Amino acid sequence: MQSFVSGFELPCILTTDLEGNMRILLVEDNPTDKMIFTRHLLDRGMDITLDHAENGEDAIMMINENHYDCIFLDYMLPDTDGVSILKDIYNPETSLGPAPVVMLTAQGSEKVMTDAINYGAQDYLLKNCITEDTLSIAIAKAKEFYLDRNKRYQVTQQLMHSQKMEAIGQLTGGIAHDFNNILTIILGNTRLIADMIKGDKLKPEACERSNEAVIRAANRGAELIKRLMIFTRQKTLRPDIIDVGELLEELKEFLSGTLGDPIEINVNVKPDLWYVNIDPSQMEHAIINMCVNARDAMPYGGNITIETDNISIHDGLLHKPDGLDTGDYLMIAISDTGFGMGEDVVKKIFDPFFTTKDVGKGTGLGLSMVYGFVKESGGNIHVYSEKGKGTCFRIYLPRAKMDNKTTSVDKKDIVTVGGTETILLVEDELEILDLTRNLLEQKGYKIIEAHSGLKAIEIITQPDLHIDMLFTDISMPGEMNGIQIAARVLAIKPETKVLF
Repeated sequence: MQSFVSGFELPCILTTDLEGNMRILLVEDNPTDKMIFTRHLLDRGMDITLDHAENGEDAIMMINENHYDCIFLDYMLPDTDGVSILKDIYNPETSLGPAPVVMLTAQGSEKVMTDAINYGAQDYLLKNCITEDTLSIAIAKAKEFYLDRNKRYQVTQQLMHSQKMEAIGQLTGGIAHDFNNILTIILGNTRLIADMIKGDKLKPEACERSNEAVIRAANRGAELIKRLMIFTRQKTLRPDIIDVGELLEELKEFLSGTLGDPIEINVNVKPDLWYVNIDPSQMEHAIINMCVNARDAMPYGGNITIETDNISIHDGLLHKPDGLDTGDYLMIAISDTGFGMGEDVVKKIFDPFFTTKDVGKGTGLGLSMVYGFVKESGGNIHVYSEKGKGTCFRIYLPRAKMDNKTTSVDKKDIVTVGGTETILLVEDELEILDLTRNLLEQKGYKIIEAHSGLKAIEIITQPDLHIDMLFTDISMPGEMNGIQIAARVLAIKPETKVLF
């Protein structure tokens, strides 16, 4: 690895892009090509620091350790190839590497060029075409393309965040109504039970009914919060093999409560649906997004129908959906009885920033995000709509390979048991601490409680005290969170079991 420093003046049309000192990495194992490349830069007198790596391992190390204004990457290297290096430094969220990249090769190859561009390169040069001018232009163009794409990524991220916030705003009215109903059920039934206790008029059947109503309402509230958290997640796809039918059944009650009374939700799940390998939270987000759009198209009320089916695509199929390879797919159809759309709107419906809503009432990113998620999951999405007759979206997702599918455990097969062990319970929220202690003591466990990390460590250091398990909250105020508490406890008593 070597560095060269020199200075030069670019043609006037490029000076604005390349002013000031630049640091460039050349990844090239051929001494002659390296010499020619360096000479061209020296002849131009560019104000530049040129670093050199002769193999992929050194190149990746240098890219990770240094900031470069541009990277020239040879395709053929002794230990790897240029596209493999690009894949290693490629960020799929930005579709870029850590710096502008120009691929170098001795022979032109359309596949190499395509692969290089797909994994974050900005340009492609044949070695026998390299001159002082082509290098200058390549650097300026690569920087311009890189900065432009990075800027568009930042804008898109901001707008995606704005779209999520807008989605929460759209759902606020329905959510507030649903949550007030939940609180009414909980507070009303707990007041009934309290009145019976005070009046010494306990009726077991009435108490049991009220208690069950409270539990159902609390579960509804927990499910509501779970769904809302979808909109705050900023992450790449985390696919899992799931049953979409179960996911839709779980979403039905949430959608019914949040979309409002004038909207009727119908979910028709066919039996024996194929599993799919997708990110479940993003699938939920997509369905909610499309249902919100459907609701907006029915301001005076209407019906939303969600249906599923197994679809096999083969060459002899008479009406083969566009954009799908042969194979097995799970189809999800979401249709409404709303205003519908004309052909001109349907053609643009998945375009980023396109919206039919009034100014300030939509970013135009909702359906483009759904489209991106479906395509990234290996599927496709189609839309059919007519003005005055409603709209139908059909999502096609590839059938999952079931080799790694684990058998789930039915909740009714789980038996709740108790014990006599000693548990150190750490929780800063006193009401949760009391509740958890009471539940565990009912099962026969001996509970020692602590409301802070320091108190937990004070307890655990008592020499004659035996603790079978540490049961701790993770988010704790003060100097130690639950993870740090567990580390201290295990250092003192390594035999202790830990449950977060």
